[in-house]
Amino acid sequence: LLYRAPEILLGEAVYGCGVDVWSTGCMFAEMATGDLLFCGDSEIDQLYQIFRMKGTPTEETWPGVAKLPNYSPTSFPSWHSNRLCSQEKIVRALDARGLDLLPALLYDPPSRINTQQALLQPYFADLDKRSLPAVGEEYVDLPIGKIPPDFAELFNGLINIDESGLEGEDEEWMKEGEETSDKTLRMVPSTMLLGSSTYQVSAARDRFAKEKSKKSETEKP
Repeated sequence: LLYRAPEILLGEAVYGCGVDVWSTGCMFAEMATGDLLFCGDSEIDQLYQIFRMKGTPTEETWPGVAKLPNYSPTSFPSWHSNRLCSQEKIVRALDARGLDLLPALLYDPPSRINTQQALLQPYFADLDKRSLPAVGEEYVDLPIGKIPPDFAELFNGLINIDESGLEGEDEEWMKEGEETSDKTLRMVPSTMLLGSSTYQVSAARDRFAKEKSKKSETEKP
C-alpha cells in the first residue's frame, strides 16, 4: 500500500512499468530522508496523502483519470499546489539533482519517466556506467523449471521470444535428452528494456510441456 501508484489505487487494471517507477520514487525518498513518503492506513487515506502533497489530479493534468473506477471529482478535496519538493526533510536530504529526479519518478502516469530515462538524469551523472548492462546486449538466464507457475505472469513482457515460434538459440530448449530444469529463458535487463516484448513465460512453459508430452506419446511402445 505505501508504495502503490495512484493509478492502481484509483482502480487501473493494467499494471505497467510506470507503477514500479512510482514505487522506486517512494523508496528513493524514504532512503534519502529515513521516513516514509506517503503512509496512509487505507487506500483512500493513501490517495488523500498523495493528492494533498502533489495536488488533486484533473483531466487537464492527468488525461484519462476521470475514467478510472475509483475516481470522482467530488471524492477528493481540490488540492492545487505540488508541495513534494518543498518538504523540509526532502530539501535537506537531496541536492538539486535529487530534487529534479524525485518528482520525475512521481509524476502522474502521462508525465512519469521510465527507467531508462531515469538513468539518464543528472543525478546519476557520476555513476560508473560500465557496471550497467548495455541495452539489448546482456541477458540473465532464468531456468524454466524454477519459475513458480503462480508467478509466471509476473514475467510477462520480459521474455525475448517471438510469438511465431521458437527460433535460433531458443530451439535449444527442445534438444533431446535435456531436462526441463536445464532450460533457460533469456531475459532482458529489467532496468533497461522492461516490457520490450509481450510473450509470457507461462506460454513458453506450456509450449515446452506440450512438445515434451508429444514426444513421450510417440516414444511409447
